[in-house]
Amino acid sequence: MIVQKERAVAELQEALSQINSGSGSEEAERTNGTDDSSHFLAFHAIKGQSFSVVDGKFTYTLQVGHAVTQSAEGEGTVTLGTFDGFERDTKDHSGNILLKFRDGDYCYAFGPRSAHVEAECGPDNRLLDAMEPSTCFYALRFETPAACNVEFAESNGILAHI
Repeated sequence: MIVQKERAVAELQEALSQINSGSGSEEAERTNGTDDSSHFLAFHAIKGQSFSVVDGKFTYTLQVGHAVTQSAEGEGTVTLGTFDGFERDTKDHSGNILLKFRDGDYCYAFGPRSAHVEAECGPDNRLLDAMEPSTCFYALRFETPAACNVEFAESNGILAHI
């Protein structure tokens, strides 16, 4: 367990070093200045991975760091937004992170679709649910160790599962 933690810390330090040296600057630019980019480094390990959840007839897919889509059998796929940045969720003390997606496919008279993905601290990477709280705006919840800060994960027994 200690070796895994040391390896994870070393990987995060290397990623931070790359961001500070200019390579990997895409991640640093996408934080929108709302928080230090080092808080979002854990997402680098899952960038490009896809996670899906089915809600009714729709399948929602999050491709971390790239896009969110909605598909239905026989109806094709709609892009709900492309990755636009991170934001620390300040409405509670969970440390949740918001992944913002914008400029999705055009939606009727409402313009481009957009989505927010609330990343919650948890032991697994999995898309929990998706909904459309207002026309052409989508809200998804994603459980991931990447959203955990060490203190929260340790106090809630999550770190032991990672």
